Amino acid sequence: MIKLFNRMLVSFQNEEEVEYLTRYAKVIKEKYSGIEVVGLFVKPIEGVMKYDYLKGYYPTSTEWEYIEKTIRFEKEAEEKKKEKIKKKFLSLMGDSKFYIRSGDLAEVLLEEMKLFDVLVISKPKDIGHELKALFKNHYRPVIFVPKLENYSFEKILVANDHRFEFYKSLFSFMGIFEKVKTIDSISVNVREEDRENVNIYFNKAGRNIECFYEDGDITNVILEYSKRYDLLLMGDLQQSFIFEKVTGKPGIKIIKEIDKPIFMG
Repeated sequence: MIKLFNRMLVSFQNEEEVEYLTRYAKVIKEKYSGIEVVGLFVKPIEGVMKYDYLKGYYPTSTEWEYIEKTIRFEKEAEEKKKEKIKKKFLSLMGDSKFYIRSGDLAEVLLEEMKLFDVLVISKPKDIGHELKALFKNHYRPVIFVPKLENYSFEKILVANDHRFEFYKSLFSFMGIFEKVKTIDSISVNVREEDRENVNIYFNKAGRNIECFYEDGDITNVILEYSKRYDLLLMGDLQQSFIFEKVTGKPGIKIIKEIDKPIFMG
């Protein structure tokens, strides 16, 4: 039988993320001891590019000397930063691999995810263009992790909007994390005649999903329910209610305000 969970990629953008993202990865590895955990630092392309404003201007020799010194200093600082991140990750994770890539965050991650089953990355405070690109285009599951004192991987809540993307994410999660047997589901503002019994399938597979239905504000209901759980599972952002209302509303507010890890399949 082919295992669906073999490799997990943990991506860092700065030194602060290393400690808590690695702690989260270790919680998962304790349950799935056979997986390989790999660390990745994505270095943004900067350097000379930040001096593009000089195009068409010819600095004096003194100005060029200052610019060159600044670039050298920044490169040296960046090298020290990369080494500190690498050293910290390996000291916490033990026998693992770590590597560095340069480029646009979303582009690098989309490329590197090809040979991994799950990506673990810091949960953003703001949704920039790079992460929007990742949200819309990722083809492997992603877990967005906030900085917390303690992590667990026992109680799972799914935000069920009764769309294809929800089922895609749910099946992806269950295929990878096969040891999770019980999951709760929350649906908001779903008419009784539209409620689907997902356990018709999952009981056959030895799984159980307890379904809760509420009326009210989608964001507030999901945020309130999520307080009792270790992880929130959501559909991807390509077509779900999250992305459709990206300019107003529930999805992005949930991502920004929730203080729990989020799984997107």
